[in-house]
Amino acid sequence: MGAVVGVAAGIFFVTALFFVLIGCAWLLYYYLPIGNQFTYFWGFFAMALILVILGLIAGLIAARAVKRGSPPTPDMAIEEARRIRETVSSGSAAASSPGTATVTPAAGSTGSSGSGPADGAPAPSYGAATPHGAEASAPGGGEGAVS
Repeated sequence: MGAVVGVAAGIFFVTALFFVLIGCAWLLYYYLPIGNQFTYFWGFFAMALILVILGLIAGLIAARAVKRGSPPTPDMAIEEARRIRETVSSGSAAASSPGTATVTPAAGSTGSSGSGPADGAPAPSYGAATPHGAEASAPGGGEGAVS
């Protein structure tokens, strides 16, 4: 609703500006010492000339400001790329070589309970995903056992 009212206000403003420019053109015709009563177009030409000169001045000022300004630098993107590079390089140094699996002990198993391996190695975690995405279950069945 507010946008519609804003657009309507803008239309009224532009229309008022148009009428002000027309009034200035008639006023220029009235004060210009050129022509007779049927040469009112000189006022419109004079108004157009004034607007063109104002446009040129504004364009030159804008071009000068653009040339003076420094080009934008993507500081945030450069900083983010640096952080990503640091994360990737530190993560690749700490990771094991591809193709080797890391075995983590299951919660609560120490490897010395008699049901685990005899050499004292930790028991493998059976909650890890298998290569095909199916969840492995503990040997001997149980909930979610894959047959």
